[in-house]
Parts: sequence; structure tokens; C-alpha cells
Amino acid sequence: MDGLARSGRYFFSSAEAREALGVSADAAKVALHRLSRQGLVASPARGYYVVVPPEYHALGCLPAEQFVPSLMERHGLRYYAGLLTAAEGPKMESFLQMELAASLAGKVDAPALGPTGAAGQPQKLLISFLLDAEGRVALVDVPYITRAQLDPARLAAVIATLPRWEFNPAVRGGQPHPVWAAQEFTFQP
Repeated sequence: MDGLARSGRYFFSSAEAREALGVSADAAKVALHRLSRQGLVASPARGYYVVVPPEYHALGCLPAEQFVPSLMERHGLRYYAGLLTAAEGPKMESFLQMELAASLAGKVDAPALGPTGAAGQPQKLLISFLLDAEGRVALVDVPYITRAQLDPARLAAVIATLPRWEFNPAVRGGQPHPVWAAQEFTFQP
């Protein structure tokens, strides 16, 4: 374990543990269970273990961004991870009453939002975004959509305009405050 951590490697499989210890699968399982109870390793997925260094003992595991790439590579999976670490500011599930809501001061025209999926039907899409205390778009949250629903290039073109939009910030306690806002876009056939 210490050798792994010293070499900068913090994850391993149960098979690798068995080989390194030179023991049977059952003996390796017992040893890993004991280390897990001691808080020295964690198992975020079956047969996959991470070394828990002292600075992460309170958390009980390495932060996800430190082991998820290795785990996905081990399983041969392509992945996208969003918001592994939450922003300091408001979370979407937090609702605070504002004295003054954020308001749109000006926007850049979005590019043409032509063809969508289903037989020429317009498609509405609600895009949420975090506005910082100065009214700037700090983070965009896009709902899951498939290529059949909407061409990703068209959606990306719209999202690219959001940082240039101008908002009057929300106010709480007489001070500008970060908030989540949303805008509905209609993609025409």
C-alpha cells in the first residue's frame, strides 16, 4: 500500500492485490476487507480499490476526480463527468428568496436554430445557467439530449453565446448574489 502511494498510484484491482501479496483470492479478499474497515482503502466499484491517504481519511475515499478516469479506462468506457466538485455558490436545489431577481439586460442573437428531430416539429429546450454576483454566466447546465433530438453543433452554438449575454444581478440583503436562471430556446425545423 505504502509503495503504491509513494509511487503516486492510488488505485488497484483485487487481482493486482492478490498477485502483489502472493496469496489466494479468499485471503486477498479478507485482507482488503480488513484494510477497508481500517479506512486505509475504499472500494468505489466491485474489484476496484483506492488507497485512502491520511488527508482524505475524513472523506473515506479519494475525491472522485482523482480515480474516475482510471476506473473508466479500466472498464474501457468513454465517459463525461460534470460537476464532480460543486461550486461554492448556490446549487440548483437551493432556493433562496431574492429581493430583486436577476434580469436580462441584453443578449446576443443566437445563431439560426434549424433542423431538429421529429418531422419538422419545433423543439423547446430549457437551458439553466449559474449567474455570478456580477450577472455573468458562470456555469451552464444542459439537459441530456440525443443527436436525434437536436444536432449538438447547433446547441453548442447557442451555449457559446451565453457568456456574452448581459444580466442585472440578483440582490439579497442589499448585495448582489449568485443565482441559477434559465432560458427557454425554441429550435425551429
